[in-house]
Amino acid sequence: MEARIKELRRRAEREIYWEKGRRVGSPPPVYPERSPQAQGYYVSLCRQGRRPFWNWFAPARRRDSPLLVVSPGYRAELYAYPEALTELCHVLVLSPLGYDTPDGPDEGLLRRGAWPVLYDTVFGGADTYEEWLLDAMTAIRWAGEAEGAGVRSLAFCGTSQGGGLSVVLGGLYQDRCRAVCADQPFLIGFSSERLEEVISFAAQGYCQPILSYEQAAKRLRVADPMCCAARLDCPTLVAAGEKDAECPPKWVEALCAKLPEPKEYLCFLGRKHGYCVDFYDKMVDFLEKNLK
Repeated sequence: MEARIKELRRRAEREIYWEKGRRVGSPPPVYPERSPQAQGYYVSLCRQGRRPFWNWFAPARRRDSPLLVVSPGYRAELYAYPEALTELCHVLVLSPLGYDTPDGPDEGLLRRGAWPVLYDTVFGGADTYEEWLLDAMTAIRWAGEAEGAGVRSLAFCGTSQGGGLSVVLGGLYQDRCRAVCADQPFLIGFSSERLEEVISFAAQGYCQPILSYEQAAKRLRVADPMCCAARLDCPTLVAAGEKDAECPPKWVEALCAKLPEPKEYLCFLGRKHGYCVDFYDKMVDFLEKNLK
């Protein structure tokens, strides 16, 4: 795993990429209860040999502020974040693999009504989580080169898939990461204890191809937060929902047990899967404490 992480960092730092365009504007806020939303702009990036993908960037009040990298859930949505966060840091909202755009989701990339990243990772397609991470790392590199953001310090947050991949990105950037906020982190144990369940889920509606479980586990390992948890060297906030069927508390607790100190664990009573303004408030307090 260590060798693979080093290879991802090497590729992300050396691969050629282009900025394809910018568009001023803000997408809908993820937490309308905490509007007004921050003002920012979309930027389209393209890695060599890949299709363009959009991100959204909101600058902080101070140029030397840390960079908060927001990972999207499985719907790949681009969301604006409230102005409270730009008092602390620059905000970069990711939408790797070209799934979402300023004009809404690119439905031409859907397969059977879903984004194919999990299926492709399991069965060896083109849009794997490794490519997802390389897009994300390219966007982080762009933010540093174009905006001077996060040159020395980064923080990561997200809900669902975004929560799990925030842990992974925090491990990839262990040397620069100052905080991780992982809300209802998805992908936990997908390369190990939950492998058969994931393969069955990913193959729904398809004629399942001949598959090596060992190869599927290897491809999933890069996105499994359990494989990166011990690499984190920063304060971590992890949250679960008591009634979350997609990412049950037992899996979040298992991830939390592998995280080094300092860490905080929250379980919101009655909460199902999805965004939660109570988590946002806890996250802002946590970031204020650890990024100032």
